[in-house]
Amino acid sequence: MRLLIILALLASSSANAKDWVVIHDAPDFLLSMDSEEISQDGNLRKGWIMWEYAEPRLMPRASPQDPERYFVRVWELTSFNCQERKAATVEVIHWAKHSRILNRAERDATGNYTEVVPESLGAFILESVCGWSLDSKPRT
Repeated sequence: MRLLIILALLASSSANAKDWVVIHDAPDFLLSMDSEEISQDGNLRKGWIMWEYAEPRLMPRASPQDPERYFVRVWELTSFNCQERKAATVEVIHWAKHSRILNRAERDATGNYTEVVPESLGAFILESVCGWSLDSKPRT
């Protein structure tokens, strides 16, 4: 199953022209970050995180009348305050099989930063994005 997830990840990487780096490999999901899209502005770093699930997951429904929809991948654009160890989600995209977007939601991160729980997966993501070297990235 893990091989299938990795192959799917590689296929989606090529199709979406991102440079995904696997940062956590668990039995039921892969967690990756797009190393090419990490940007920095002072203490803030912004980066795309991808959750790739081994099994489809049910989309949250706005009302009980909404049809059941399942996603296999989630992209999250997150802004991190590296110095204060806080994070805010800027955008979330839920993907179905065959690279079909189910839902896309944008949020204003201003003032919506929350502390990252120590020794959590969120802390690991913050450390991965904030610790990534931007030296090899072309400056714009």
